[in-house]
Amino acid sequence: MSKKNLGIIIDFRQLHNYVSNNKLFLKKFSENFKELIFIDANKMQKGGNSVFWDTEVHAYNETYSITKNRDNFLENLEKLLPLNYKLFEPKNLMEFDEFLKKNTICIITNLDRTFKNFGIFFKLKKNKIKQFIISNKSVQNSAESNSLSKKLTLFFNKRIQQKIYSLLCVINIFNKVEIRFDSNLKIYNWWKKNQKQKKIYFWKKTYYKKLVPINGLAYDESILTNLEISNDYIVMLDANVNHKDDVSVRGLLKKETEDKHYALLNAHLEHLSKIYKKEVIVCIHPQYDLKKTQNYFQNFKVFKHRTREFIYKSFLVVFYDSSSIIDAFLLKKSIISLKPDFDWSGDCTIYNKDFGIVFLDITKEDERKIEEKKLNENLEIAKINYKKFINTYIKPEIDPELDNDELGVEVVVKTIKEC
Repeated sequence: MSKKNLGIIIDFRQLHNYVSNNKLFLKKFSENFKELIFIDANKMQKGGNSVFWDTEVHAYNETYSITKNRDNFLENLEKLLPLNYKLFEPKNLMEFDEFLKKNTICIITNLDRTFKNFGIFFKLKKNKIKQFIISNKSVQNSAESNSLSKKLTLFFNKRIQQKIYSLLCVINIFNKVEIRFDSNLKIYNWWKKNQKQKKIYFWKKTYYKKLVPINGLAYDESILTNLEISNDYIVMLDANVNHKDDVSVRGLLKKETEDKHYALLNAHLEHLSKIYKKEVIVCIHPQYDLKKTQNYFQNFKVFKHRTREFIYKSFLVVFYDSSSIIDAFLLKKSIISLKPDFDWSGDCTIYNKDFGIVFLDITKEDERKIEEKKLNENLEIAKINYKKFINTYIKPEIDPELDNDELGVEVVVKTIKEC
C-alpha cells in the first residue's frame, strides 16, 4: 500500500508554536506518511472578525510571523521539521478547493469551530476529505465568567458559533470529524454516555463520529525523550494576564493592575527562593512577549521553548493555569496553584477542588509568605491525588484492570493510516 499524504490545517501565526510543541508527533508522521503538508488557514478565514471580536488579535508573537518576518520564520521552522514537509499558503478558498481536488489527503484540523472557518469546513465537505482532531496535551479548562455581560459576550463571540457548526454537521452541510483522539477521561466518559442517549437537540450531538482515548503527549515524551530529571529549580509557569480568551470577554487589563499583580508574584517567588535556597526560573508560552516578561521578572531568568526541560529539573512548580503543568503531575513534582488576583475567565480552582493541589491566594500576606514547614506538609499531602490526575488527563484509565502503556502517537498514526 502506498503512503498517504497528511495535511495539517492551521493558522500559520500558530505554526511555529504548534511545531515546537509537537515535534514527537511530526517525526512519527514523517516516517509513516508520504508528505506532511501544512496548510495556512489565515487567508481563507472569512466573516468572523467583522461581526465578532477577533479573539486571535492579541494571541501572537510576531517573532515567528510568516507575514512579518518570513526569512526568520522559515529558518526556525527548518530546524524543527522533518525533511518531507511542504508549506501551502492558499490565497483564497478557491485555491484551497483546487488543491483538495488534485490531492489524496487526510487532514488534521487545528481550527476553531467559528464563523470565520466555515468556508474551510465547507470545502472539506465538498471534496469528501476525512478530518481528524488530536487533543492530547491539556486539561481543557474552558473560558468562563461570573459577569452576565461577559457571559453574553463569550456566548456570542464563541459558543453560539460552535452550536451552529454542530447543527451544520447534523444536517450534513459539513462533514463530521472522523475521529477525535483525546487523553481526557472526562471527555471520553461523556462521549460514551452521549452515544447511549436519545439525542433530541442538535447541540447534544457530537461533531465527531468517534472518540479514541489515547495516552497524552506528556506520557509519550517521558518514554521517548531523555530529558534529565533533577530537583534544581523553582519553576514559575507565567500566565498571560491578557490571554486572547480573556481579552475577548473582558478587554485588556489596565497597566496598574498588571504592575500590582507582578509585584505580588515576585514577592511570593522571592520568599520561596529564600526558604528553599533554590533559583527561580520563569517559563513562558512561545507566543508571549519575552522582553516584556523579563521586565516584570527582573530578578529571575525568563525562558521560552524550554518549559518541559525546566519542569523536569524542578523541585517545585508554581502556576495559575497552564497545559504544561501536566508534566509536573506525571513526574510527581511539588506543585503550587495560585489564585488569580486579576479578572481571569479560567477556573484555576479545579486543581485544588478536584485533586487537592496546594492553592494560595498571594494577596494575603500569610499565604504569600507561607511558612516552610506548613507548605512542605501541604505539598506532600497533595501528592496523594497525583495518580487520580494522571489517570484522568495523562493515562486515561478506561479499565482499571488494564494497564495501557501504548504510546498515544502510535495509536494516532496507526488509526489514520487505516482510514
